[in-house]
Amino acid sequence: MIHRDLPISGVRVDAARLLRPTGDELRRWAATRRIFVSSVMDLRDERRATIDGIGDTGAEAVAWELITPRPVAPEEAWLDGVATSDSIVLLLGTAYGRRRATGFSATHAEFNRAEELGLHRWVFVDARVDPGTRDGYLQTWMAELGERYSYATFRDEADLRAGVSRAIADLARYRLYTWHKVGDLVIRADETNLVAPRGGWSAEHGSLQATGRISDPAIRATLAELHRGGRQVPLVVDGQLFEATLVELEERAVRGDAGYRAAYRLGPATATDALLSMTLSEGGREWRPDDLVDLTVREIVGLDAPERPRMLSPHAAIDWRGLVAKAGRIPELVEVLAELVLGEALLANGALSRVTRIEARLVGPPPGLIVRVEGAVSPGQGLPSRPVVVSGRVGL
Repeated sequence: MIHRDLPISGVRVDAARLLRPTGDELRRWAATRRIFVSSVMDLRDERRATIDGIGDTGAEAVAWELITPRPVAPEEAWLDGVATSDSIVLLLGTAYGRRRATGFSATHAEFNRAEELGLHRWVFVDARVDPGTRDGYLQTWMAELGERYSYATFRDEADLRAGVSRAIADLARYRLYTWHKVGDLVIRADETNLVAPRGGWSAEHGSLQATGRISDPAIRATLAELHRGGRQVPLVVDGQLFEATLVELEERAVRGDAGYRAAYRLGPATATDALLSMTLSEGGREWRPDDLVDLTVREIVGLDAPERPRMLSPHAAIDWRGLVAKAGRIPELVEVLAELVLGEALLANGALSRVTRIEARLVGPPPGLIVRVEGAVSPGQGLPSRPVVVSGRVGL
């Protein structure tokens, strides 16, 4: 049976040598990315440098200058551009832009939309600008952003172009891989092939084939012990949790680093909490199944939760401070660990039957994390799944 505790303290991450991607690797990854450029239109040269920096990586820039004309209002075209992108680059200089009926400028509305959609976000500030010359609305907005984001600065257009390309390459360094958690080990794979187990009358084991690099010798040794021992451990990959046995392990060289090829036999992880599919009444208060799922997810995430029924077993919260320390406070690695550790905790405790998206962003001061969880819970065999979305801030 899958464990129900949260073994954050034992997690070990193989991030010792995350190599910068080669030009071909970066272009292959970036070719699937659309990156929105957001700023006041007065920053013409800066926008062109940003578009060029995006193009240097092989990604597609989405910008007002490049949007195909359509018979829709400009604001709708801007926000549609954000909605169809994966990331956003925000450029800030001296002007806030014209406030619209919503009270926000077009640039501010675009960034708000990117936050709502969970796009990856980069903020670049012109270092040549005297802060005292900035528009008052922009100063207020930058003060608010400063509580949630660290800025990158640029000295000129060439510096901005290089900085944008570097930011995309740094993200690719983490997102080129499929990360999976095997027991307490967090490992990256260059290639994976997942076949989920089948249930019901035709129950069959699934499989995961993974190839990649492992830089940490201690993690390589632990994986080898896991192979020799043949014991089952939890495995988290692609928002799913399985019982896994490492049946094959082969060492090989990959780009001059110690590489591996692993094959896992997968069985279903059927950890469920029967109370989450019931309606509970206590002291004149009623909790429906949706209420119980929401409460349980919030407890595990570590968010404030409303009053809970005494008959519902408490759930331990994620040790976010420990997890962030394990990630070395590297934002991209925090996101990777959050997806795996939090996904495992929610699935192992029966709070969700499937995780579709987890976002965790370092913010502060005061230090904290903005966490958003999207998933689904199935009330029973043959019944439709219900979507679950929970978000909020946890302190560090």
